[in-house]
Amino acid sequence: MYNDHKEHKEMPKPHKSDCRVKSETLSESMNVDRTPRNTIKVPVVLAEPEIQFCVESTIWLDKPALEIKRVLKDVFIDQCRLVATDICHETNTVNRGKLFIFGHIRKNIEFAAVDHESHPGDCVHGNIRHNTVCVDFEACTPIDFTHASFKPDLAPINKKSFEFLDKDGDSPNLKIKQFHNEVFYNELPFCELVSARFDEIDFGFKKHEKHHHGEGCGHDGDWDDKKVDCDLDNTFQKVKEKIVLHVTVKLLQIQQVQIC
Repeated sequence: MYNDHKEHKEMPKPHKSDCRVKSETLSESMNVDRTPRNTIKVPVVLAEPEIQFCVESTIWLDKPALEIKRVLKDVFIDQCRLVATDICHETNTVNRGKLFIFGHIRKNIEFAAVDHESHPGDCVHGNIRHNTVCVDFEACTPIDFTHASFKPDLAPINKKSFEFLDKDGDSPNLKIKQFHNEVFYNELPFCELVSARFDEIDFGFKKHEKHHHGEGCGHDGDWDDKKVDCDLDNTFQKVKEKIVLHVTVKLLQIQQVQIC
């Protein structure tokens, strides 16, 4: 049996939406064909300098070390920018410039750690640990493109303004001025890493002076005659390094090149 007095919820009325379409027919615009003939757009090598960096750094190890077992290094170029200093405005080419280069060496040092550096006797124990650090380097080096096969191509911005006379002809009309701007968007020169060579010396600083445990290494009764010094207490926790880094990079720019 249905309840005649049952409430019926009214459904909300949909909002009136105004659906319209606006269109227009565009007239044809003329164009000028400026397609260069027999050309390709490719990266060209502007220069390939080998740059020398002299780097000195100090690295603190997390544990006292007895010796360094292995050192692995990689070079990363973080920024490489060419600043033009001699531009031929007739040909829009660069004759000379300064190359600003910034990067870092990712260095992994594996060393024999000592858990008990002051342990008396003829043995110490520990784990083979590693410290990975980043050592920054940067420099500014001159680049000469005078005799290069390809030079950086940097077209300038052409800006002009025009003044007009007033109606009487004896004064300028400050209300009217015409401008002409012509902008060429150049390809930014960039670098690619080619190779890196390291010449370095690493040496550790002692955490403290050596402590002598008896006159010899080991038990006194076993080494009465030899008195060998095992040098097991000379640990260090700070590594000083002096690096002569040689980095070769390719300086490139994407240009349109004429082909036969």
